[in-house]
Amino acid sequence: MQQLQQAYVSVPACGCSAWCQHTLALPQLDWGAVFGEVAMDPLIAIDLEWRPDIRTSVAMSGNPVALLQLASARMALLVRTCRMSFKLPPELASFLRDPSITLVGFAWNGGDEGKMTGTFGLGRKDFGCFLDLQEVALALGYNNIGLRALSHRVLGANMPKSSSVTTSNWGARQGLTAAQVSYGALDVLVAGQVLRGLRLWHSSPSPCASCRKPLGAQPACPPLKCEALGCKKRFSSASALISHGQSLGHRTSVALCEACGRHT
Repeated sequence: MQQLQQAYVSVPACGCSAWCQHTLALPQLDWGAVFGEVAMDPLIAIDLEWRPDIRTSVAMSGNPVALLQLASARMALLVRTCRMSFKLPPELASFLRDPSITLVGFAWNGGDEGKMTGTFGLGRKDFGCFLDLQEVALALGYNNIGLRALSHRVLGANMPKSSSVTTSNWGARQGLTAAQVSYGALDVLVAGQVLRGLRLWHSSPSPCASCRKPLGAQPACPPLKCEALGCKKRFSSASALISHGQSLGHRTSVALCEACGRHT
């Protein structure tokens, strides 16, 4: 009986509704053991989900992070922070700050950083070590590409994408649906595996069958300008330059390889 009391936490009934009229015994979660398992892999992908923000005539709703996802090479951990008063367990906060762990996000500054700092007061500058997969992909020639397209190029996998799941209520009291669990785990697992694939290519580059440029190598960055006579317009991104050339029929300094998806 003593052993049972140590292993479980009692949650008293409050009687405010039919579903909470009984006292429950919940098992304690050994966060140290959980993160010890994940930390066997020093590369950990991270992602966030939240209830969709609603724009009104006054402001955005600014919903906090409801789900934090972590993934090693072989397992994903989904942490429902919405059931923890939107607070991180001390062990998790310490894990994110661990300099021996490299966290990997995708397009992190696009929305995740603001949600992370706004909800937990913890962000990219506080992480022990952080890589943005989108920035890595850009350095390797993949310009203006999303995670779904990048996973197809690197892993040959087609990630399922459903707007009904991505925009669903991640903080629902009744728990996550099977579709939400599947999406939440797959999204963060794929990000880590794509970075591992890019690192493998980078360690031993081989040429693309079409453009013959080595996969995994950092391409030389030519001036991003239109080379058409009388134009000479400059651009801030390769994708904008290519779009300009295609729409006007102008010759440009970079081109898109249809086979590998990189700008060459």
